[in-house]
Amino acid sequence: MATGSMMKDYMRRQLRYWVDDFKDDILPRDFLSKSYSKTQLLIPEIDLKPHRVAAVLHLPSPLLVTAVHCVELTIAVPSWSDSDKEAAHRPVLIHMNELVVQVRNIWECTSKIRRTAEERVQAALLEPDPLGSSAAMFEFARDVNDRTKLVVDNLRVQIFVGGVSRVEMILADLHARTTDALWQDVKDPTTCVDYSPDQLVQTRFKAMSFMLSVGINPPGSDGAQMIHLMTKELFLIADRAAGNVIIHRHGARELQISLHELAVRFRGSAST
Repeated sequence: MATGSMMKDYMRRQLRYWVDDFKDDILPRDFLSKSYSKTQLLIPEIDLKPHRVAAVLHLPSPLLVTAVHCVELTIAVPSWSDSDKEAAHRPVLIHMNELVVQVRNIWECTSKIRRTAEERVQAALLEPDPLGSSAAMFEFARDVNDRTKLVVDNLRVQIFVGGVSRVEMILADLHARTTDALWQDVKDPTTCVDYSPDQLVQTRFKAMSFMLSVGINPPGSDGAQMIHLMTKELFLIADRAAGNVIIHRHGARELQISLHELAVRFRGSAST
């Protein structure tokens, strides 16, 4: 890159990986120049690659993610400069104000949609690693991942049946926090840390909080308004070392479950 900035290179690679039909013109015109120093990127109206999002959601067959639209994406970094050593300890923010995910039964989709979905999956298998082959970039990416905050004002998952949205799940005020941000939430660090060989302390938790709402549009209804089923505030902590997910509510531990058991339960409930 013209700037020699690893952060710019990293963000550009990530956007190319996630954004459908990515082109450099969605970035500011002078983004690649050394003079560009604004630490906040605002990218409106983008579509994400459905198969990338599907890989994160782990939806059971025959559900297929057919479209993912982000109304506005904001990326805020502490600095683009590699020489800014203080920036290496401050969080990176990924903020989406509205993210809509459309899901359909693959057998209700047209042959063209099914073929396109299969071609995307096959093409992804042949794609080179988005980070390239540089060891320095892999090390840089790991560091950025450990201090990234993901915020989504509204994540709306719509499940279509017969061309009509029948189930809608809304995750409002979703916050996914990693190492740096989590220190604010943990009162006793000694209960949630690993000691690495060089005696540096690292948290082993990943945390996520959101307000979950679920609604249905049953067959026979006019479809004008969803029937509200539930609203629940959730706070999840994934303990990588112990392989557990801890569910908190109102600041108190409510349930602890193994990652394996959680996966089995979700697969079981999805198939019933």
